[in-house]
Amino acid sequence: MRSHPKILIASDMTARSDRPFDRAVRLAKQRQGSLVLLHVVDETDRVASALPLDRTRLKIIAQLPPVDVPLEVVVRIGSAPECIANTAAGIQADLIVVGPARFNDLRDFLLGTAVDYLVRRATVPVLVVKKRPLADYRTALIATDFSPCSAHAAVTAAEMLPHAQLVLFHAFVTPFPSRADRREMLPFAQNRAREDMAAFLASDAMSGVKERLLSEIEEGLAATVVDRRIREAGIDLLVVGTHGSSGLQHALLGGRASQLLTEASCDVLMVREMPAAKA
Repeated sequence: MRSHPKILIASDMTARSDRPFDRAVRLAKQRQGSLVLLHVVDETDRVASALPLDRTRLKIIAQLPPVDVPLEVVVRIGSAPECIANTAAGIQADLIVVGPARFNDLRDFLLGTAVDYLVRRATVPVLVVKKRPLADYRTALIATDFSPCSAHAAVTAAEMLPHAQLVLFHAFVTPFPSRADRREMLPFAQNRAREDMAAFLASDAMSGVKERLLSEIEEGLAATVVDRRIREAGIDLLVVGTHGSSGLQHALLGGRASQLLTEASCDVLMVREMPAAKA
């Protein structure tokens, strides 16, 4: 993320839209960045789409609280996920901030297809804000499977959150639970996870951020263990690397990724994998 990032806020201007707006303002102030608030008018809403866009824009500006960071308001007509992705590309945004609110209809309530679309199409991280931001992010849990994708997520989180405590977290499972005594296999699985964590932190991809990371491993299915860890430790932000071509269903947390991203009690930052380098 650039030192002076441009942050795109996708807002439906409903009651809970103040949460992502306030969080985006905090992030912009931390990094001396600027904000672009995008409001998408549903193309199927005949009444709203018939109004002049400039009138809608001025009405939105009048509703916004004063902020001490550069702010631009943009209004578009169309499909919200598509407009968000296209606008982010057009303004060269460094981050997209959205809230857990519907974009198109009830099928997109909470995360659903709208955020899945953004993760697959947008080339920048997507932050889903659920909690009212009473302070800057203090603790972030970075889920890792030791892949290049999760390394990129860790680096992105470190750049975005220069003062937060960062925990690199890996959940492992004990192999062959039906074929061997779990008490015998658990130490083996723990040692293997520790070795993999150490190798991952020693890799070139992590060289610039490893000093800032606390590392933790825990036995269990990733989605279940991460969800419990968030609640027990009062984590402010969950960071997840995602494979853009496959959407949320193939995020690092496995088959329950979409469920966790929907049910996680904290905000969620989804960082898409870096594109492969051209030969």
